Amino acid sequence: DVYSVGVILYEALTGVLPYEGTAMAVMQSKLVGLPAPPGQLVPDTPPELDALTMELLAPEASARPSAAEVARRLAARGSGRRRVALRAPFVGREAELTAMLDGFRRVARGEPVAIVIEGESGVGKSALVAEAVRRIVEGEPAACVLRGRCRERELVPFKAFDGVFDGITRALSADPTCGEWLPASAALLVPLFPALSAVPAVGGLALPSHAPRDNVAQRNIVFAAARDLLAALAARTPVVLVIDDLQWADADSLALAEALV
Repeated sequence: DVYSVGVILYEALTGVLPYEGTAMAVMQSKLVGLPAPPGQLVPDTPPELDALTMELLAPEASARPSAAEVARRLAARGSGRRRVALRAPFVGREAELTAMLDGFRRVARGEPVAIVIEGESGVGKSALVAEAVRRIVEGEPAACVLRGRCRERELVPFKAFDGVFDGITRALSADPTCGEWLPASAALLVPLFPALSAVPAVGGLALPSHAPRDNVAQRNIVFAAARDLLAALAARTPVVLVIDDLQWADADSLALAEALV
């Protein structure tokens, strides 16, 4: 909806909406003409953005640029310019942040810690965790942060750990010495998390020639392999696992999480 993009751009440039008043008055204003160009209200408005905004607000849809054209023109304007990443300030929740950072300090001393963040949807649980992770990495740049996420309608085993093992794969791929400390049991994890096969050192590991036929015994062996791998990684650098929306986790994921803790 490029018209809506034009409305947002107009307000961003001028601080006011292109049309104001009752719903009926706004509708009538849209039909009879265009608002004052942003450049009239804010003289230092870049001319190309001034023109683009007015084109997006054209009453006739056929006169508006396509989404692809908007993207092209904005990309052309942004090329060659220094981009600045802006971070929204985080306010409050200092008690919770302190508890999480204290937990990380215990982890750095070799103690395993599990923290559960609970609350209604939309209260800021993910933002709280993101801020805690940011502060952890700021104080300990070498910390290895592994992220997973459960999606309600995703029906795959161990879905909470897909992203975690993708992160482990990246960490191993970035360490040319991982073949020296990687436990041989890591090969057992490849059938569950195929991303690990991209690590040459993992691909060179041999699977055991005999595996138990009992499903429970097989699962216990695989869970032990996951513990071995994470323990080997944690022996080199503090490890933080972040799993979002754990309420949607499958039974396999919860069993593995319990085994790791």
